[in-house]
Order: sequence, then C-alpha cells, then structure tokens
Amino acid sequence: MRLAVFLEHALSPLTLPLFAMSVILYASLGTQSFVPTLLTSAIPIAVYCAGCVVARRFSKNENVYFSVPCLPALASFIVIYSAYGPMPILLLSTATVCAFFTVVYLLRTYWRISMHMMFYAGVSAILSIMDAAFLPMFALVPAVAWCRLSLKRHTPMQLAAGFAVGLAAPISMGVFLGLV
Repeated sequence: MRLAVFLEHALSPLTLPLFAMSVILYASLGTQSFVPTLLTSAIPIAVYCAGCVVARRFSKNENVYFSVPCLPALASFIVIYSAYGPMPILLLSTATVCAFFTVVYLLRTYWRISMHMMFYAGVSAILSIMDAAFLPMFALVPAVAWCRLSLKRHTPMQLAAGFAVGLAAPISMGVFLGLV
C-alpha cells in the first residue's frame, strides 16, 4: 500500500510536467535556446500553479480549479512564445496540456477519467516524439494502473480512457504540427 501511495505522488499530474520540462531544458542545454526554453516553460507553469491556488479558494470542484487556471497560463505562454520564436516541442507540450484540461473540464464532470494515466501517457508520448530513447517510459504504465486500481481511485475503464486521451492528444497535435 505504501508503494502505491508513493507512486501516486511521484507520478502525479503536477510532477510529470515538471519532469518533462526538466528533460526538455536538459536537451537545450548548451544551445542558444536554453534561456528562451526556460522562460517559455517556467513562467506558464508558475502562472498555472498560482492560478490553482486562487481557484481553489473560490471553488471546491476539482475540475474547475484544475482547468480554469490553464487560460492565464496559456495566455502567458503565447506572449512569451511570440517573443522568442518557434520552439516546436514546447508548442506541442502546451497544445497537449490545453487539450488535457479541455477534456478534464468537459468530460470529467460526467465521467471521472484518470488524470494520472492521462498525464503519464501524454508526457511519455511527448518525450518519445522528442527522442525515441524515451519509449521505455511506457513500461511504467502498468505501475501507474496498478497504483490507481489498488488505491481504488479508478476503474479499469477510466484508466483505459485516460491512457487513450493521454496518447491521442500529443500524437494528433504532433501530426498537426508536423513533428510526427
């Protein structure tokens, strides 16, 4: 049970984007795009986290306080992104996260799909699009599923739906942006 709780926190929807941002920053280390990549990814994440804190005070509905702060974070990303020029992997990441929060806001009101599975599959797909060396990350999908099932947070169908959305969003956005 302790392992399941540890995995739940280690692979949470809030820590996985930070991991992905760290990998993307590491990949741009030593290039001229390091500072723009840092600013373009860190500022929207900070705006989103601050928005979550504020939204949580006004609403007890987790769909609202996870989804609504995405709008100011998206606005800050667009402003910073337009100043620094094209960075396709960051555009893919942001478009995917916006798709996730749209699904969370629209679908989770009626049916709770697994955000943990959705974000894990999405981060794995984005990093695999960036470099095929990240394909082994998908080997941890059963661990995420086991943790959510053993803690009785979701049903197998909710996990499958989260995985499907998590995989479909970055792949479709990657095809649209010409990265896949």
